Amino acid sequence: MSKKAYYTECPRCGAHTFEVLSDYRHCCCCLYFEDYYEGSDSSYASVRSLELSFTKSNKKSQNDDQNEDVNEDEIDCQAS
Repeated sequence: MSKKAYYTECPRCGAHTFEVLSDYRHCCCCLYFEDYYEGSDSSYASVRSLELSFTKSNKKSQNDDQNEDVNEDEIDCQAS
């Protein structure tokens, strides 16, 4: 699988030799680089935080559903 690259202006030296790839960028002239590698620790932490946010939002929606059921029962009792 080949990665497509394109060249832009380097933020350090200004030459038009700043190669942009999917996981990093580098300049052939001044050797400036930007790395987009994400290590396993930070990957795990980001996935875990997303998992926790989904769990919290799911619990919240379940509690909201339960509260609606209780409110409907109270309304039915008052109507009788």
